[in-house]
Amino acid sequence: MKSLCIISQQSPYTSPRAKEALDAALVAATFDIPTTLVLLGDGVFQAIEAQAGEQIQQKNLGKQLAVLPMYDIKTLYVSTQDLNQRGLKPEQLMDNVQALPGEQISELIRQQDMVISL
Repeated sequence: MKSLCIISQQSPYTSPRAKEALDAALVAATFDIPTTLVLLGDGVFQAIEAQAGEQIQQKNLGKQLAVLPMYDIKTLYVSTQDLNQRGLKPEQLMDNVQALPGEQISELIRQQDMVISL
């Protein structure tokens, strides 16, 4: 079966694109497509453990990302450079998030059969 990489580059609550990326990952995983979710740019804000989407009348995207292991998406990947540029530390991220240097993110993406960037 072909593998799929979904790249999300949007912060969690500025537009529906972050939720659309999550939905795409869940749909693919539901059909047993090996799926990788990579958060780049402002998308790394999606991986922060302490989110409060409810305060702006939005569903908490962090809680939704936390269920990905139930869909065999065990790890979310973020760029260490993007974290650093935004003043974030790995300790602020959810448990199922792995920070990788840009070269390793690029290699991870190259290993996938299909790539969707949202």
